[in-house]
This record gives sequence, structure tokens and C-alpha cells, in this order.
Amino acid sequence: MNVSAIQSLRLTLRTARWFRCRWLEYAFATLVMVCVGAANLLLWPIPPLGVDVDPFSYKVTHLDVGSSAMRAGLHIGDRVVQIYDVPIEELYNHINWVSLIGPRTHVIPIVVQRGTTLMRLHMVQDPPRTSDHLVQLAALILALACWVTGYWIGIVRREQAAGSALVAPYWLGMSGVIGCALFAQAMAKPVYALLLWVLVFMLVPLSMYVHTRYPVRDTSSQPSRWVTRSLVVGTVALNITALSWVIARHITLTAIANTLSLAVPFALLAGLVGSGSILWSSYRSTSVEHIRRQLRLILISCLLAGLLWTLLWALPILLGARPANLTVVQICIFLIGTLIPIAYLVGGVARSLVVVDRLARRAVQVLATITLVLGVLTWLTDLQAFHEPNESLIIALLGVGLYGPTQRLVRNILPFTEVTDPNYQALESTQEQLRATVELPRLAELLRSGVEQQFGFPPCVVYLADVGDHGTLALAVSAHVHDLPAQLSPGPLLTVVQMSEPIVDNHYLVAQVNQEQLTPAERTLLLGSPIVLWCVIQPHPGTLVGLLGIGMRNNLDPYRAEDRVALRRMCRTAGLALTGSITFARQQAAERAAHEAETLARQLHKRLQMSQDKHNQEIAYTMHDEVMHGYLEPNIVALKQLATKVDDLHTRTELVTAISRERHVMQALRSLCEDLRPTGLEEPFGLAAVLRTPLLRFRMTAPSVGYLEVSGVPQPVAELVQLAAFRILKEAVTNAINHAAAQHIVVQLSYPPLSNSPGRLTIMDDGTTTQPVRPRKGNLGLYAMQEYARAVGGQVQINQQIGRGTRVEFSFPLMSSDG
Repeated sequence: MNVSAIQSLRLTLRTARWFRCRWLEYAFATLVMVCVGAANLLLWPIPPLGVDVDPFSYKVTHLDVGSSAMRAGLHIGDRVVQIYDVPIEELYNHINWVSLIGPRTHVIPIVVQRGTTLMRLHMVQDPPRTSDHLVQLAALILALACWVTGYWIGIVRREQAAGSALVAPYWLGMSGVIGCALFAQAMAKPVYALLLWVLVFMLVPLSMYVHTRYPVRDTSSQPSRWVTRSLVVGTVALNITALSWVIARHITLTAIANTLSLAVPFALLAGLVGSGSILWSSYRSTSVEHIRRQLRLILISCLLAGLLWTLLWALPILLGARPANLTVVQICIFLIGTLIPIAYLVGGVARSLVVVDRLARRAVQVLATITLVLGVLTWLTDLQAFHEPNESLIIALLGVGLYGPTQRLVRNILPFTEVTDPNYQALESTQEQLRATVELPRLAELLRSGVEQQFGFPPCVVYLADVGDHGTLALAVSAHVHDLPAQLSPGPLLTVVQMSEPIVDNHYLVAQVNQEQLTPAERTLLLGSPIVLWCVIQPHPGTLVGLLGIGMRNNLDPYRAEDRVALRRMCRTAGLALTGSITFARQQAAERAAHEAETLARQLHKRLQMSQDKHNQEIAYTMHDEVMHGYLEPNIVALKQLATKVDDLHTRTELVTAISRERHVMQALRSLCEDLRPTGLEEPFGLAAVLRTPLLRFRMTAPSVGYLEVSGVPQPVAELVQLAAFRILKEAVTNAINHAAAQHIVVQLSYPPLSNSPGRLTIMDDGTTTQPVRPRKGNLGLYAMQEYARAVGGQVQINQQIGRGTRVEFSFPLMSSDG
């Protein structure tokens, strides 16, 4: 037999076992419902006799006023001998009294002994009273609540809600006992004894055992194994001991029923205390908030029922007063008891218990306070015997004064009843910090830290709009999440996100998108991450600037409506902050790009200028060395020698003229070489000499040009800076001569006191032009000066006073910007 066949056989056996178990549960639930329905249908038309008989002495202990028993002539103290023509001893052991009751028109015969006289009386069958039907209906409601709880939690939702297979038998058994108890007490004493036995010796211990595993909780918060084993062993031992005692002592069913009826309150109290201890221990040790709410709801329901029973039943007994309407008390006791199975049902079915939990905690706090205050007032009233109206007023005022301190005492004794409004201080603080932040990384960190501080460090991820790529979200920060896509491009996911609510569940997105159209990144984010809640960050509908994903809290508590409102407020603030930050970041990126472009243009201009300068230098050296010294100077020397040897006057005059022309050519070439490559650039301290040379040439044709004025201690200046100053000087002086009609032109050179301070070259004129100095089409002089200055890291400022002159100031570093 191969492995697959063995596994198939195991699966078949497991399925068959499950089917048998589930079939038995359905059969038991059906049986209980049939028994409860039959018992109430049989009891519904049967009228009460209005007489209570002691089960041991068979004497009448109580008669209802106006009942058929009182009208028939029964007295308290009469000993009942026969009813329905059946001896009382046999009647109490009869399993069904319904078969003994005749039609409504027949009278019920009863034989009583009054003293030594036997009397045969006849009781008329009155129609059932409405109050009796109301009590029966209240008990039926409690039984049905138990049945629905056991059926729904223990059978229908066993895999989702129940932690033990005995949840269904426990609640179904409790339903059967409660639903059949009134019928058995009135019409079947042996069945009544059996029901009480099941309640005291089986259901009460079973309630404690069930609570060791229900509600479902983590292993660390479950009771230890010896506790569950002790409960099982103790239950079995208790039943064997009690059964042996009954058999050994030959105790009758009547005595069993009477004894167990007295033991029921103590058994229920023991069951509540034992179950409460187990649940309280689990409540203190578990960290899952939903389970804590389930446990708290069960504890509170039991406490509420106990407090209401105390107010309706225990306090009147303490006051020594029989309730005016016992029927109302019985109805209230049954209806109040439905709180416990309803609490189990709601706790096992509801997804969120936040609202129910808050209401229950407030209710138990108020009822506990009222119960304690009334208990104290009852004790004081009984102690001082207050009966006068003024004394009653004092008691009322004392109750008002005691309410506040008693409520604080209840909060200290029962801390789980304290109700606190949710505090969103961490998210509010994050909002304030978001308003004061413009850096995108800082904004992402603020969102992450705010979520972690508020919700207990859940998995968190933040995607922000990509500054350089519109429509794309980039991963900014993540916590406790791994293997996330670095970017989310526009696609089906972002389209659905933009159309969704600001706060949306992950399972909603999964249901809305077409998974076949998802990109791998979107599929990983939706289906492969622990994120359960997405917060859409958008300042305006349709403008997506970010996405905040939050995983489940550590205590597994779902995100409530209040949490979503607080997150929505924070995301709205984040949307505005991110919009400003993204705009600022894009503006900075544009400025950086412009600056980089300008820097690149300057570098290209500088390289072009350096290449041109190098070429000019080569031309100047060629003209100086080859043309001037290689051709012109030898020609001049030869012409001079020839002129000394020629005697003809005309010829000599022609030679002198040729020599003069050669010298003018040499002078022009020397000026051209000076323009191409000023003399003295190689000398670091030669800036003043470099600037004086063009001024001297200007003075030959324009006497308005003054001499160079130098201030400060001369310092070494880079060659490129000297060349830029030389060209700016020539351009500024040329403009002043040709366009401003200046009469005086002043040139000043100021060396800085420190080498890291800029130097200044100032050209001032008193030109009377009325045309503003600004760059114009076709006028590249001003652009050229600015580019010369920028190429070396300097700056040119032009200040003009129309009709009074112009000032050109060149601020330059001693070393060029490239070092």
C-alpha cells in the first residue's frame, strides 16, 4: 500500500469520525428541542392547583389566595393522603401526572387527613392564569437562548468560535434542564430529580471544564493541564460518590429532588466562582484584545445577572419582606438569566465587540454601584429603623452622597469595568509635526512613528509620490515588512486606490481589482504583505501623493471606526504637507538642474575660452617670433643698411618711408599680440601692469582715460583672473568712450586685505548718455563681461545714473573658481 493510499484512508477515517460526531450533535440538539417543546406544550394548558405540599411529611405548607385548593376547603397543616385517587407516595414516584388529569370539566379528587379525620375533597380545574403562562414563557426564552447559543457556537460555528467539543453539549444540556424544569417540577417528580442531578453533578462541573478552552485563546493563557484533569477526575468522582451514597442509603427520588433543589443555588455559585476564576486568570494572561473582550463580556454578563438578581431577590429578603408580586420576580430572574447565553453568543459570533464591551462595562459599573449603595442604605435603615419622612429624606441624601465614592470603589475593585475614551495623542502630535516639516524623508518617518506609537508597533509601510516621475509612488520607509516593491507605477491598483475611500481595507482592494491585470509589484503588495489597512494620502480627490499601509496590531484588535477617523485626519494633514513638500522638492530639483545646466555652460564656456586663449597665445607667439622678429625686424634692418648706401635722394626717401611703414606694421602687430596675449600674465603680481598697458593705448586716442589707481598690498592673482580683468577693463572703457561720451574715466584696482577676500576693479565715467545700460539684441559686450566674470567665479555689477555716469565693478577672487 503506497503513501498516497494511506493518506487517503486516514482522511476518509477522519471524515467519517467527524461525520459521526457532527451527526450525534445534530441529533442531541434535535432531541433537546423536541423535549423542551413537548414539556412546555404539555404544561401550557394544565392549571396550577395553588397548593404547596412538603415532600417528606406531605403536609400543606402554602395555599394561594383564591385558588381551587382554598375554595375546596384545604387548610395549611392538612396531610395529603391521595390525589387523583393515587396514594401520595406513589404519585411522587409517578413519571407523568398528565395521564392522571382528566378533562377540564372533571374535578380533581383529593383525600386529606385533618387531625385524625380523613376528608375527601374535590378541586375544580381553573383555567391557567396569565401570570403562570408568563413565567413559563420567560423560562422558555431562557431555554431557547441556551439552545441557540449551544447550536450556533458549538455546532454551526464550532471551527471559528468554539475551543472545546463540549460547548454544544453544555449549552444544549442547560437548555434541556431549564426548558423541562417547570414541567418536571409540576408533573414528573422523578424527572425533576434527574434534571437536578444533571444540573448539579454534571453541568456545573462541565461549565468550569468548558471555560478552560472557551473562548479560544493562545496556549499561554490556557489553564495548565492538571487543572483540566482535576476537573474531569473530580466530576467523575463526585458522581460516583453521590450515586453510591444514594444506593447505600436507599434515598428516595423525592428526597433527592428536595435535597438537590436546596443545593442548586450553592452549586450555581460554585460554578460561577470556578468559571470566573478560570476566565479571570486567562483574562490577565492573554494579550489578544478581542479575546480579552470576549472574556470580559462573559464575566460582565455573569456579574450583571448576579447584581440584578441581588436587587430583585436578595435585597428584599435582607429587608425581611416577601416580594409583593412573586411572579414578576420569577419572570425577571429568568429573563435576566438570558444575559449569560446571549453574552456567549455575541462574543462567539460578532467580529467586533467594541460597542457591546463599552456598554456592558458601563452597565455593570452603574449596577454594582447602585447595588452597593442600596445594600448600605438597607443596612442603615434596618439598623436605625428609619420610618419617618424626614428620616427617609436623610437616607435619600445619604445615598446621593455615597454614589460617587462607591463608584470609585467599584472601579478599584473591578478594574475591567473602567471605560476610557480612545486617546489619539500620538496621531495628533504627528499632525502638528507634519505641519512644520517640508522634508519628504522626515514626513515619511513621522507617519511611521505616529502609527507605531498609536497602535503598538504594527507592520507599516509608506509610499510617497516620486519627485521626478509624476504618477509613480516610491517606497519611502517600511517597518516589520520585507520584500516590498520599491516603486508602484500607475496601474489597476493605484486607479482603484484613487477612487476608494480615504481609509480602505486590504481585502476590499483585493476584491475590487482584477488580479489577472495586476503587476508583480502590485500583487506582492496586496497578496504577499501583512498590510490590512490602507490610508490614501491625497490633498484633493484624484490627487494621490502617498499611500500608508498598516498591518494588524500586536494584540490582534481590529481597527475601529474611531481609529479610522483619527487616521483620516492625519492623512488629510499629511496630504497637504506632502503637496507642499513635493512642490518644494520639485522646485529644488528644477533649481538644481538649472544650476547644473548653468554650471555646465560655464564650464563649457571656460573650456572654450581657455581653448581660445591657448589658440590666441599660439597666434601671438607665432606673430611675435616669426612675423615680427623673423621678417619685419630683419627687413627694417636691411632697409636701414640699404638707405645708408644709397646716394640718390629720391630713393633714400622711398626707403625711409618703407622703414616707417614697416615700423607701423610692427607696432600694429605688437598691439594685436598684446590683445591676444597681454604681457605680464605669467607674473602673479603683474595684474596692475597688465591693466596699465591697455589704458596707455586708450590715452593715445582718448585723453579722458585716466591712469590706473591701485590701493592695497599687491597679492598674487591667477592668470585666468588677470585675463578676465583685462577683457572687462577693455570692454568697459570702450563702451564709455564710444557710447557714453565720457569726459573723465577713472580706473581703480583694490587688493583685499586677506587672500580669501575678493579684489575689486572699478571703472567709473561721467558719461551723459540717456540710454539705459542693459543687454540688447546685437550688443554682446555686457554678456561677455558677465561671462568673463562667472568663468573665474567673480561677479560684475553695473550701476548707472542716467545723464551722470556709469560705474562698472568687477569683484574677483585672487584664484579662479577651479583653483
